[in-house]
Amino acid sequence: MHFLSFFALSVFIGCSSPSTSDGAPAVEAGAPGPTATKLHWFIPDGMRADPVTFQVFTWAQEGKLPNIAKLMARGTWGHSVPTFPSHTPTNFATLLTGSSPAVHGIADGPMRVEGRPLARPSVGGFSSSAKKAAPAWSILEQTGRSVYLLSVPGSTPPELGAGGTTVRGRWGGWGADFANLIFESESAARRKELGRTAKLFMHGAALTRFVVPQPAQSPGVAYTADLDVHGLSVRAVFGDADGDGAPESVAFGTGEADLGRAAVGGEGTDWSPVSLAWKGADVETHLRFFVIEAGAEGHFRLRAQVDQLNRFVAQPPEAAERLREAAGPMVDFVDNFPAQLIHAEGEREAFLLEARQSLAWHRAAAAHVVGTEKPDVFIHDIYTPNQMLTRRWWMGAIDRDSVHHAGTPEAERAARWAEVLEMYQGLDAIVGEALVGADEDTVVVLSSDHGAAPMNRQVRLNNLFADKGWLATSVDPETGAPIVDWDRSQVVFLNMYSVFI
Repeated sequence: MHFLSFFALSVFIGCSSPSTSDGAPAVEAGAPGPTATKLHWFIPDGMRADPVTFQVFTWAQEGKLPNIAKLMARGTWGHSVPTFPSHTPTNFATLLTGSSPAVHGIADGPMRVEGRPLARPSVGGFSSSAKKAAPAWSILEQTGRSVYLLSVPGSTPPELGAGGTTVRGRWGGWGADFANLIFESESAARRKELGRTAKLFMHGAALTRFVVPQPAQSPGVAYTADLDVHGLSVRAVFGDADGDGAPESVAFGTGEADLGRAAVGGEGTDWSPVSLAWKGADVETHLRFFVIEAGAEGHFRLRAQVDQLNRFVAQPPEAAERLREAAGPMVDFVDNFPAQLIHAEGEREAFLLEARQSLAWHRAAAAHVVGTEKPDVFIHDIYTPNQMLTRRWWMGAIDRDSVHHAGTPEAERAARWAEVLEMYQGLDAIVGEALVGADEDTVVVLSSDHGAAPMNRQVRLNNLFADKGWLATSVDPETGAPIVDWDRSQVVFLNMYSVFI
């Protein structure tokens, strides 16, 4: 068995050659020999490692991450630095094509293209069709190896042939990809507060959806709400057994099925089988609910969690059913972009609940792929570490470079550190499944695409451009979102990092 293990220097990761902070090679053991014919590459998105705060190597040597310690003992390890911009689609493309953004063509998530209007992105950076360089999986497949891709950005629409397997490449614009949703009580102020951040990548489907609660029609009920979960009509009944107006639990159901009851701030409902419609087809999947908060006078926030695995996001389709039988309904990752679970305190608990489910699911999935599917090449991503380290609940408390660190009580800081370490130990357990299935012909690689750091300041370029008279905007009175007057504008900044002239 051969090991390669690359981690992030200080904050980020992304290039294929690791180095120390002074630029010297970071090699602790011999590189793999020429006999390796198989590859298991695990890429936890946003898994930060550095010599000061996120001391992954030290944690491993202390016994907290035993499987990563095995990689270090047998392989090559060190810190690496990402390409720019240091976010997921750009760095995954760099890692998996071995080329820079100037060559592979992925410079963002949603991308604008010269000659096309700027009002909306015209190319999705997470789509396989956006790459201009061949990825590793295509090259390896051409050598006759069987390849299995699980949750890898840039892998869909599938590029592998009949002998390969592709399961749910994130945000690739392919298949029946149902996002988890937030439902909350109607509020014009909240609509304006969220603006475009309530939509996937600020231009796509609504991730936070507003609902007008209905007065109670029977005793023991505070109010009800009708939810549209990707076309499925669900009635939420807010139970108020003591009659004080504040619900204790919420029951969910359709006209045909009971979908369970969840306590406010509890563990949520069990998974229930449901059928969702997609492009004229019935998609068999599962649904569960979590009650973030539910108060008097119809104020609530609910979480609808959809099984993210179905036959329309797998190629071949039967791979989805085999994977579900082995690992259960898919909890691929918790939140989306922009983040939705960052507002109410109860959302931290909702995030942790789903993060633990995600880590457990990916561990079971890795065991299935390694032990049952047995591909020659297995490339596997999990998005949960990126999401956790970029949410407001953790980085400010634990990173000394954050402006919030000094003001965080020690007990809270210790609790947040324990939660982060638990997440890293979940990643370590997934590495363990790779080691179980590896033999002397296998190269095992652990790398991240980038890390995460606290953001203490913002530079609002569009405000500068407006002050200079180069950018003309107005505000949507209903959503609060900015509207660009393209005919009167000369310069604009558009997410994630581009300034267009």
